[in-house]
Formats: sequence, C-alpha cells, structure tokens
Amino acid sequence: MIFASHLMKSVCGFSMLLRTYCSSTLFVTGNKAHKTASVLIPHLDCEERFQGLEKLKRNVMLRKLDLDVDNVHQLWEKLRSIEQTKECMEQKRIEIASITKALKKNNNFQEIEKLKVQGRSLRDDIKKVTKKFWEMQEKAIGQFLSLPNDLDPDTPETEEKVLYEFGNVPQDPSECHTVIGNKQDLVRYFSPVCYYLTGAAAVYELKLLQHFADSLHVAEFAETCNSDFVRSIVVEGCGMKHINSVSVFTIEHSDTGVSDINNRLHLVGGASLPAYCACHAKTIVTGSLPIRYFTIGRQYSPIQSKSLPGLFHTCQASCVELFVLTSDTLKELKAEFHRTLKAVTGIYRSLGVPFRIVLFPANSLKQWESLRASIQMFSVHNKSFIEVGYLSLCNNYISKRLLMYYETPEKDKKFVQVLSGTVLSVPKFLGCVLENGHFSDLNI
Repeated sequence: MIFASHLMKSVCGFSMLLRTYCSSTLFVTGNKAHKTASVLIPHLDCEERFQGLEKLKRNVMLRKLDLDVDNVHQLWEKLRSIEQTKECMEQKRIEIASITKALKKNNNFQEIEKLKVQGRSLRDDIKKVTKKFWEMQEKAIGQFLSLPNDLDPDTPETEEKVLYEFGNVPQDPSECHTVIGNKQDLVRYFSPVCYYLTGAAAVYELKLLQHFADSLHVAEFAETCNSDFVRSIVVEGCGMKHINSVSVFTIEHSDTGVSDINNRLHLVGGASLPAYCACHAKTIVTGSLPIRYFTIGRQYSPIQSKSLPGLFHTCQASCVELFVLTSDTLKELKAEFHRTLKAVTGIYRSLGVPFRIVLFPANSLKQWESLRASIQMFSVHNKSFIEVGYLSLCNNYISKRLLMYYETPEKDKKFVQVLSGTVLSVPKFLGCVLENGHFSDLNI
C-alpha cells in the first residue's frame, strides 16, 4: 500500500519547539545597533504614502484594520521634527569646534573656555535628543511598517466579485471528507498536524502535482527548489507580522544552540512566498523581465482560530507556488496577472471538476496583497466554498522592504513588481473532490 505521510515531528535534524512569530527585526533602531547587525535597511517611501493620506485612510478603513493612520502620520512628523532639531544641534556643535580652533591661534583663552562650556552643554543636549530620536524612531517606523499595500483599482470594496465559473455546484448532501476518505481507505486523518493519504489518493497527489508542473512548463514557468526555512527579517519583510501574529512557525530552540531573537528561523515550507523572497532579498535581477518561477513542495502554517476541520486546514500541505517578477510598470504586472490566471484556469478546467474564481474584497486581503484572485471549490458538507488556490498582486510593496531590484537597460536600479500565489493546495482540493463525489472520475 502507498502512503503519503503528512506528520510534523522533526525537520532537517532540528529538535524543535514551534511557536508563533512575534518579534521585530526588519528595522533596527540606533539604540539597538550595538547589539544587532542590520542585514538590510528597507526603503521607506513615507513621504510618497502620506501625500495621499485620505487614500491611505480609506485603504485601511476598507480592509477593516485596527490602525490609526492619523496617529502614524503624526508620529512620522514628530520624528522628522526631532531629526531636524538634532541636525541643527550637530551643525551648531561643528561651528563651535571651528570657532574654538580659530581662537586657539589667537590665544584667546577666555573665549575658548566659554565655548567649551557651551560645547559640553550642547553635547549633553545632543545625547538627550538622540535618545528621544531613537525612541520615536522605533515607534514611528514600527507603525509605518504595519501599513498595508495599496489597493488595486480592480479590488472590490465590500463584496467578492465572481470572475469565472466552471461546472455545476453539487446539491446532494455529503458526509465530511475525512469520513468518506476513511471508508474508502483514501485518508487517515488524526489531527491538523498528522494525516495520511493512502492508496489511490496518495498516487493521485503525485499525479496531480506532476500535471500542474507539466502545464506550467508549457506556460513558460521555470521550476525551482526553495528552502523550507527563512529568517525573521524575511517574514516581516513579507508583511506577515502585523496583520496576523500566528501566520508562521518559529523555531524556539534548535540543536545548534542559536537563540538570538533577531536571527531565528521560521518554518514556512519551500512552496511559500517567504521562501521565494528569501532568495531575492537584497539582490539585483539582470536580464529581461518578466521572470516566471514555480515550485512544488510543502507549505507550513499554524492553526487559525476559525479554521475548518479536516483537510481544509492542516499545518502541512503539498502545494504549487508561483512567483513572478516584472518591471516597475503596473501595466506589465497586470498583463502578467491575467496571463497567469488564464493559464491556471486552463489547468483546473482540464481536471474536469467544478470550480470558480472570485476577486476578494478589501477586508479579505493580506497586508501585502493589492489584489487577490481566489480559486474555490464547493464543500458540500460545510455548504461553503473553499479556497484551494489563489493568485495575488504584491506590486513593489515587498520589494521595497526587502530591497529586491532589477537593472534597467540604462543600468539604473528599480524595484521589481511581484506576482505570487499558492495556486494549488492538495489537501483542500482532495477534501472538496471527496465530498463532491468526483474522486472516482479523476483521470490525469
């Protein structure tokens, strides 16, 4: 009998205690610089974003985020004011040093002593202002990094928009897919962290993934292999900290003995957005764009509070992940989005199962998403649509945070635009297929 095991115990030799991610490492302020080396300094387009303040506030309102944009703006203005004060004081200190040097030539010791007293007082004031600047910097930058991506004009404001439907939604009642799978000896489900696909289901998983790979090769995607682990700075750079603090696993302790809070590893899986971003952080892409990647592998995620039962949310899943880089032209990015969505739609049509594609409203988007096309199948048992895949626009939101550039023909550096998505989650797909009674009809 063939088994596809999905059991989280130990990975790559690490004895792990997994917990959720909650620390900040993307921006290291001055008062922490002596303890932590800054791997990169994100590009903060604060002036640009605050120029459209009303647009930004509407963005946050539509996403239903608990974030006070006016407060973030005020913090940023206070930071600028303190920085200007600090610069004036530094300039005054330089002037005093220059005057003192000139007075020494004339042996004017009385005036020199006065300037020394003034200089010492100014030095103490600079220390106080610098400390205040660091404190304000940590508050302001932390709040700024929590701002979401701009919304794409095609993103619905409140209600999802159906783009495409294929096949008829099943109407007959059905048992849960875990019960069906157990009866047919296809699934052995114990918990979200431990389940097995057996027999025909295990074989079909391999065939399904290979079918996606073959189809994506035809669509001019190059297959890659990514690491299952990324550093904290990549996770935060992808915008996965502020919206949902339980979005990734953290390795609390490892056999290496490394416990630096700013240098922790996170288990995300090679078929994930952070895994691709880790490869491109602080790099410059040369050559022609767009560049199209895909990978087949594992994706790991903690249990959410409102997760559906069974295979509809597991801590580990076999997935197909896409990652596309384009130039900074929004027109090219949108063209690539529609091209990729058309290719993925064709793959699902070839499987012959009912599905639909909808655009998520603003309040259903992740922090890093500008637009999200959700690929959904119907769960008869739960009487609801289940997202089995998605495709998202990231624009240059992540690129600016992780310094992902491309080189223009004029040898200039510009931020790449990013398109990404998990276009297939095998457990969710199989769960819907079992409930819809289509498993015996599948033929790849």
